[in-house]
Amino acid sequence: MSTLHPSKPVVAYTAGCMIIVYDLLSDAKIELSNHQHEVKQLVFSAAGAGGSTTSGDYLISIDFNRTTNESTMCLWNWSKGQCL
Repeated sequence: MSTLHPSKPVVAYTAGCMIIVYDLLSDAKIELSNHQHEVKQLVFSAAGAGGSTTSGDYLISIDFNRTTNESTMCLWNWSKGQCL
């Protein structure tokens, strides 16, 4: 699954339990690997998320555990590679 940044040439996609953010202009990749299970959903944030005034500053992901049928949401500062 992948999602496109709302205003920048940046795409984020999942590979199992890892999220990769790819900048189409600079060819740079950022790997986000704090999930323990399958990344089920991925979306760039709307304005106001995490105190940001612009949209797309953060990534929101859902970590789904098939064994227990539980989900955990993570708000990522993707430019720093941190889960808040």
